[in-house]
Amino acid sequence: MQVSIMRDQIKALMACGISTEKIAMIFDMSTSELYDRFGKEIATAEDEANASVAHSLYKMATSGKHPQASIFWLKSRAGWDDKSDIQINIDHNTPREEIIKRIKELESSSRVH
Repeated sequence: MQVSIMRDQIKALMACGISTEKIAMIFDMSTSELYDRFGKEIATAEDEANASVAHSLYKMATSGKHPQASIFWLKSRAGWDDKSDIQINIDHNTPREEIIKRIKELESSSRVH
């Protein structure tokens, strides 16, 4: 088997989370031989795979076509959350009309931001 093909296969297996012990078995070599011959691929495969997925997610999030990707990106990378800090101070004596007025004010102010 060509070395370049083996490198690509080892990187793909590592990126998928297959252990070095199992990869060595697949290619019929010892773990130490695997590390000696393909140490760079073993060391970099996971980071390269994560970078590739992050790039795909970034393209999806910025395309405007995948709002779920945008929301995920903002939550995981920009610190957004679903919690609301809005509080309405009312008591049992607050008239219904006043409560509705406060809610409408909050709704209109949240649209502006």
